[in-house]
Amino acid sequence: MYQPTFKFVEHYLEFIGGFRSRDGIKLFLFDTVDPPISLARYDVKVINSMCVQTSEMQKALTDRQAELAVKLIEKYKRQLANLNPSVILPERLDCFELGIRQVDRTKMAWLNNGVISVKFPYEVNLIGMVRKLTSEGQGAAEFDITKKIWHLQLTEYMINWVMSVLPKYNFVIDPQIEQIYNKILDIEKQNYRIVLEKHDHGLVLNNADSCLLDYIDTHIGGLKQENLLKLVDYSSVLGYEVDELLVESALTSYQRFMPMIKARYIELSLTEFSVDNIIEYAKLTNRLPIYFYDTSVTRPDTEYIVYINKKAPDNLEAKLLVTKTPMMIGSKKQSWLVSAEKTIVLV
Repeated sequence: MYQPTFKFVEHYLEFIGGFRSRDGIKLFLFDTVDPPISLARYDVKVINSMCVQTSEMQKALTDRQAELAVKLIEKYKRQLANLNPSVILPERLDCFELGIRQVDRTKMAWLNNGVISVKFPYEVNLIGMVRKLTSEGQGAAEFDITKKIWHLQLTEYMINWVMSVLPKYNFVIDPQIEQIYNKILDIEKQNYRIVLEKHDHGLVLNNADSCLLDYIDTHIGGLKQENLLKLVDYSSVLGYEVDELLVESALTSYQRFMPMIKARYIELSLTEFSVDNIIEYAKLTNRLPIYFYDTSVTRPDTEYIVYINKKAPDNLEAKLLVTKTPMMIGSKKQSWLVSAEKTIVLV
């Protein structure tokens, strides 16, 4: 009876990939050889990747990788036996030198102390979608690197996102999140718009909750005609609408600033808007100082602008963030976008 050539599954895989010699000696990265057998083209990259992982990185295969490794080795059993000398497989390929990493493939979203927690295994597509929330979503999104869990702020936007996107990827959704979502749907069936309008006795914010009115009283000065410009400017930040007739009749002198006033996140062309225009807008709406991110130059701060290329605080909450860099990569820069009341991208 022939003895198996190697003891461990990883050694068979590394031999097939050219990372280990027939006598069991591991070949280092620059000493690797061509595979000793003819591999299918679509198997080469997969085998090479797993060999680098086990041989160079000394990192155990995951449960699914281990299952695939066994299938690949068995697939080439005949070619291995035909080598001279033959490479003999054991009756069962179940001995792993580095063990097997069991991956938690839980996919779920649940309410957790006032935030929406989302957990899922590493998946590029899902990670990309969640990261997109940090710049485009309404509400903060943070990643707990220790627990590998995303925490989303409990907002209507985030609830809608969870319920419209995650079930497509077979997530288990907390019934409490479903209840909140159903309440939102019920309200949307009604004519429940939060709209700033002008009545005979003054400005009215229809259907506004008391906490929203308290915020407006504290931070904007209340529903007064003299605060109309700021009230319109804050509509995109606080999530209410403004009657278009009111805007057209009362704010005609500010038309050139309307792109900045009406939007929370906007791209502006430098051929049409200058930095001086933005400063003027910030003065009118009480959004000074402007926090400016521009990697192309290093400038000292001015009376109106704080440059944050290298010295931004970790917990920056800008009333107005301006950047010349559309791709804000990195957790700190993403946190700026989430926390900023308004963001202008100059293109």
